Amino acid sequence: PVYLDHTADMTIATKRILWGKVVNVGQTCIAPDYVLCTKQVQDVFVEEAKKILNEWYGDNPKNSPDMARIINNNHY
Repeated sequence: PVYLDHTADMTIATKRILWGKVVNVGQTCIAPDYVLCTKQVQDVFVEEAKKILNEWYGDNPKNSPDMARIINNNHY
């Protein structure tokens, strides 16, 4: 889990949280499974995450060459 509060630099924190989740398709021991925060921080985090994910993977992440994929069910 990740704890996020209003004192964090939201852009830096969001990038670090998302990186931890998307590297190796989230199949690492450091991948955060959830974020604990206040409702106020949640709204800011979600909007920042949308912006950053769009910067990283574009409007259609499914077609992004930068998005990692799990090859098949045996690799999942």
